[in-house]
Amino acid sequence: MKKRKAAHSALAYLILTAAVAMALFPYFWMITCAVREQKELFTIPPKLLSASVSLDNFTYVLTRTRIPAYMLNSVIIATSATLMCLVVAIPAGYALARFNFKSRKLVSSGVILFKLLPQSAALIPLFILMGKLGLMDTHFGLSYVHLFTMVPFAIWMSRGFFKTVPVAVEEAALIDGCSKPNALLRVVLPITAPGLFSVGVYAFMLSWEEFIFAYTFTSSRAKPVSVGIALFLGEDANLWGAVMASAILMGLPVLIVFFLLQDHFIKGIVGGAVKG
Repeated sequence: MKKRKAAHSALAYLILTAAVAMALFPYFWMITCAVREQKELFTIPPKLLSASVSLDNFTYVLTRTRIPAYMLNSVIIATSATLMCLVVAIPAGYALARFNFKSRKLVSSGVILFKLLPQSAALIPLFILMGKLGLMDTHFGLSYVHLFTMVPFAIWMSRGFFKTVPVAVEEAALIDGCSKPNALLRVVLPITAPGLFSVGVYAFMLSWEEFIFAYTFTSSRAKPVSVGIALFLGEDANLWGAVMASAILMGLPVLIVFFLLQDHFIKGIVGGAVKG
């Protein structure tokens, strides 16, 4: 019996190891291609590891392409979109968590169902709106349309965090003379700050990696790095090493932010889901 359990456990670990290896292999291949010379990328049969490591692809991307400018655009757009998202999501989440009105459950369900709406369904109306407002190819315009994908889940997560705060805490603040807005600012927000911070991190990541709206509503001035990399091959022939280096540079900021703040981020996902 023990041998059978040991064999099952070994088989399970073997399957999991194979699955993890398959999931990580594209990232491994991206990194190895980014530090190879161009001629080594087309050798047959392909080599998993290069005999020499070179940073020429990163130097080329940072000095001879517009990737740094695209990354700056992404920072501006994602930061602006995150701030606008929090301004909308925090009051909305608080209202859904605290105020009793007839259609509260319907509104709460509608918010999360709105998240399921495909981006392509909003392209035409947003394109017309952006054109009439003169917001095409602007940082603010792209930040604004990113709210379409960011706000619903941010409201749902914020609502979950506000529901973790006992009503008695706010009632005590009201008895002490605080108004409802002051109770929110001075009592509730400090308590839920770690969770709301994770909401901001999640919103930033959504804006940073978004592609469809960015590709549709930008052309040159406000083009983010997600679109810049997609057009890289058309601009610079088949420089696959440079493409891989650009992909690493794009993912590095988000990866650093996630690892530095992963405790808050995971707490936000779990806490919002449990109390939502």
